[in-house]
Amino acid sequence: MLCVAFANAQQPQRVQQWRFEQTNFSGSVLRGLGSAKATTVKPPEFDDEGLLIFSGEQHLLVDQSSVPDLPRGSFTVEAWVRLEQTDRWGGMFGCLQKVDASGGALNGWKGWSLGTNAERFEMRCSDGDKLIAATATDPIAFGEWQHVVGVCDTTKSELRLYIDGKLSAEMGFVADSISYPDASFNTPLAIGWCEAEGKAYSIMGHVRELRLYEGVADESLIAAHVEWSQELPDRALEFSVRPGVRFLTPTSAEIRWDTTVAGEAGVAYGPTKKLGKIAFSSSTGRSHRVTLTDLIPGKNYWYRFGLVEDGKRTFSPLYQFDGTMNYSPPVTDVAADQELVDRIRSSLDQLGGFAVVEQGIDPAWAEAVADATSMTVVVCADEQQQMDQLRRRWYEQDAYGIRLSVQDPSSVPAAFSNLVVVDGAGALDGLRWRSATGCVIALHQRPEAAELQWQKFGSDAWFGRPANTSEKVAEWGHQYGSAGNAVYSGERLDEIDKTEDLEMRWIGRPGADFGTDRQPRMPAPLAIGGRLFHQGMNRMIALDAFNGAVLWSLEIPDLRRVNLPRDSSNWCADANQLYVAVKDRLWVIDAASGTMKDALVLPEPFAEAHEWGYLANTDDLIIGSATKAGSAYTSFFGRYNWFEASDAASTAKVSGDALVAYEKTAGSVRWTYPADGIVHSTIAIEGSHIYFVEVDDPSLKDAKTGKLLDSQIWPSASIVCLDSRTGEKLWQSASPVSQDQVLISFGISDDSQYILQTSAGGYYQLAAFDAETGKPTWSRDVKWSADDHSAHFQHAIAMNDRLYVHPEILDASDGSVIQTGTLGTRRGCATPVGLGNAVLFRGGSGPISFWSLKSDTRTEITRMRPSCWLSTIAAQGMLFSPEGGGGCSCGGWMETSIGFAPKSSKVKK
Repeated sequence: MLCVAFANAQQPQRVQQWRFEQTNFSGSVLRGLGSAKATTVKPPEFDDEGLLIFSGEQHLLVDQSSVPDLPRGSFTVEAWVRLEQTDRWGGMFGCLQKVDASGGALNGWKGWSLGTNAERFEMRCSDGDKLIAATATDPIAFGEWQHVVGVCDTTKSELRLYIDGKLSAEMGFVADSISYPDASFNTPLAIGWCEAEGKAYSIMGHVRELRLYEGVADESLIAAHVEWSQELPDRALEFSVRPGVRFLTPTSAEIRWDTTVAGEAGVAYGPTKKLGKIAFSSSTGRSHRVTLTDLIPGKNYWYRFGLVEDGKRTFSPLYQFDGTMNYSPPVTDVAADQELVDRIRSSLDQLGGFAVVEQGIDPAWAEAVADATSMTVVVCADEQQQMDQLRRRWYEQDAYGIRLSVQDPSSVPAAFSNLVVVDGAGALDGLRWRSATGCVIALHQRPEAAELQWQKFGSDAWFGRPANTSEKVAEWGHQYGSAGNAVYSGERLDEIDKTEDLEMRWIGRPGADFGTDRQPRMPAPLAIGGRLFHQGMNRMIALDAFNGAVLWSLEIPDLRRVNLPRDSSNWCADANQLYVAVKDRLWVIDAASGTMKDALVLPEPFAEAHEWGYLANTDDLIIGSATKAGSAYTSFFGRYNWFEASDAASTAKVSGDALVAYEKTAGSVRWTYPADGIVHSTIAIEGSHIYFVEVDDPSLKDAKTGKLLDSQIWPSASIVCLDSRTGEKLWQSASPVSQDQVLISFGISDDSQYILQTSAGGYYQLAAFDAETGKPTWSRDVKWSADDHSAHFQHAIAMNDRLYVHPEILDASDGSVIQTGTLGTRRGCATPVGLGNAVLFRGGSGPISFWSLKSDTRTEITRMRPSCWLSTIAAQGMLFSPEGGGGCSCGGWMETSIGFAPKSSKVKK
């Protein structure tokens, strides 16, 4: 029973006890131990078990006249909780307030609180002057009941935190008694709430019981209560493949997930945390997929998974997807020829984007394309009577606008359409509308267009798709362009060097609400195969590169990864597929549709306790690392998660315990290379070589995390080169790094060398190694231009046989200085990007700027701001700037996504 007391003669005295079942409530008032009372700040809502729902807005205030005085000496606070989500801070129980705002972040506090710090439990207590915190080493097990005990032991001068009976954290605490705010502050004794950084934070989830004791509970007594936790009715559902939501139409979405055990499964969902509806999976196995068909457009939905195995229920944490991020166009049903609809759908690899139907062609073709795809179909007409007739007809069918429209052909832009329907016997002027990856349906006669491959399409039509050509198109398939980390894709934008030489090709979604924030240094977008991929707040989106149309989007609760300068990205792509690390699975996603094609498991012995870390792909391989679970940075809220500081919390480098190579076609493991530590940010791939910093320290195998301090890396580090085809070690060379505090460590490679870039003590250090032998060839130090806003950890650009390290340009062959005091005056955090004849950076008052390498002058795109790391890239003949600056308060930025092309661009044909 939960009411079992700590049971020996030395037991602490229980002074408060709160149980949160509906039976203990009278309206908004919760009855506690004795005559104790607490009141909810909002009308209480209860789940199907009768437990109070802490929604993120709900909390309770204790009537302090109804409870004994709060402890002044040693005390213990105990909680049984099942949290669903956390914010930067959270309070489960406590009386804590900052009473002196003049001090630092930790000074001027009075009282105590048992709560959360980002994704970890924390016990906080004031020593009379400043706040002391014991923070758990392991993250919260969201969706699972946990027993949390905080102990303030004034006799031993310690704060201790126990999670499920095990000591998780302890901190020195020197104070004879607990100091509380005086009465003038009216500090509440709050349940499910705390105040920090001038804001109020409420928890999200459930609390079954809270207790407060005068005195210290020892570990044996705490263990007695842990046993009760194991008898709670709900266990946490375990996923083998984490959930993902794919929007299908404005009112429907597909949700898929895999569980570790078979059973009857379903997802409960609704616009509030009370949920209300259930969609059951048709499978009783481990893989599940349901389609929700009754969504209200623009509404946010909460959802939670459940599974029944041998009569026992298990539940997942509570998740949320954002209906305002559902950009799916409405479905049409206007075509008369269903056979034509099916033929069009089966011929296209990509169903989203834009289509143009040439003037003079039967509008039935436009209607068939609309029904077969999700494209916006533009019908060209130059007679007003025909325009009015078609507009009226489609308006009456609720199809006019987003799906079907009529325009004068002179207003239709060139080189933007994914599908063009033309009269093959005509002048073929309509081909000018086709984008570089677009297809053509030609009626009556097959055109002689060398750039297209043709096949018969019905009795009197031909279907043309882009022919394979030897012309190389610049691709941005990895975090820094290629797997060699050049921050340059080879895209020279028709040799332009000024922003006024660009023109806007498209503008639109997503906006700032799609993203997390500009500051936590998110993964870069990718641009390859005629598509642009962009990550937001636990979501991703695919846009057509040449017209900006939304092709698909996914909401993935476990996607987020931040602080990329100390880690690697969680995705990469080739022309056909996206490869995305989601916890312990590598999702292989069809680039055209967003459907999951596979979910790869790490090989033994890394399958159980590791997650996918580093990711890259070559022509035939997927290369990744196995990193200890929970090692990636995910916290994003608050100034601490700008990752600008030089402390270990910001600069610890994420490492892997092995590199693995998978066959793209078969999905099988080709080779595995185990190591004590492989620093993710140093991995670079060029040709058949993989380079990285390896740490030779067997003790790291027992470490709980893959986040390594500099003192753990550099004393036993070396540079290693593997053959990417076999995993065989080709050479190993001593690391040149000796500093104890290294802000960043980047690996850059080209055909002839590997370059390790680090930053410490006011300088960037660059050291080069011969690609074939591993012998050191040159080294160079470059003085920082500043020590704030990322000026001290910019990523070097490798371009034009040179290295661009602000404020210097080096000869990449020997490290000699070609030019110094150049590359413009920085203004902001973004790392620069190579454009061939220019370097993109934040300059002037902070907008996206070009530094001309021809004239040493700056031009800018006014009111366009990138993210605090890398969100504007050049590839596929264009410059892409998907929105990354949301949350910034230092300018009147346009929070939108834009695609630019050179005014002279071949994209325009």
